[in-house]
Amino acid sequence: LQALHAAGMVTRRREGTSVRYALAGDEVLSLWLALRDASVARLAEVERAARQYLGGDVDAIGRETDATWDLKVGRGGIVDVEFLVEYRQIQENVRIPSTVVAMKRVGLNLMEEYEFLRDVESMLRLWSPLANARIEEKDREALGLMLHLKDFAAQYRHITESVRRMFENCSGGL
Repeated sequence: LQALHAAGMVTRRREGTSVRYALAGDEVLSLWLALRDASVARLAEVERAARQYLGGDVDAIGRETDATWDLKVGRGGIVDVEFLVEYRQIQENVRIPSTVVAMKRVGLNLMEEYEFLRDVESMLRLWSPLANARIEEKDREALGLMLHLKDFAAQYRHITESVRRMFENCSGGL
């Protein structure tokens, strides 16, 4: 991140003991999206490079199956929501550290989806202290009970598809 900041690709702002980074503008966003699309098209090579750089066991990047969903980087996941909020802030030239506050400020109507995804994340951590962002098929019934949902899988698909539609509408216009 320091190298990206030095190159003018990201901005940074200190918040207490933390540093918050954001993309430096629409042209950087366009570049990031092009790189992301190219890496998805070459996912096997990206994963091989990640394994080579990081060594050993690297989770498949953003790869989901019917049996395994990725709450963070999967299609319509938390990263997609946070990206949309960052993008809208760039468009409106505002910087707000809280995703929820920023979402309200820029008029992005994804609060229900974001809260659902964060609730799932919390319940997943309670269910399995070693859990990362992966939702396995075996976890879905327990998550549904913890969240008081009759059909967790249907609700999760509905939420993530809604987020992904907004993400694709946003990124398709770049």
